[in-house]
Amino acid sequence: ALIGPDWRRVYDEALAHGKKVLGLSPGSTKARLLVGDAQVRRGELEPAVESYSKAYGIDKNDPMPLLKASEAARQAGKPTTARAFAEKATRDFPRAAAAW
Repeated sequence: ALIGPDWRRVYDEALAHGKKVLGLSPGSTKARLLVGDAQVRRGELEPAVESYSKAYGIDKNDPMPLLKASEAARQAGKPTTARAFAEKATRDFPRAAAAW
């Protein structure tokens, strides 16, 4: 992730905005994805996996949270967790090109 003074501020603001939206609308999948993306960029990989997992729990019709959770887990050095998310994505979304 690109981390410099300017980028760090952008990621901090994205995280703050995402959390603010979640305070107002806890069922917002987009806000959970935003929080997860900001956490990944900040190097907070395990919290990102949790954010993505919660996003999938809200909307089970979108493979993106599973794919993002898989990649964050891989970056965190958790290959078994990464594989589990990836396998769930391909199993639950066999026609989604992104899942493969």
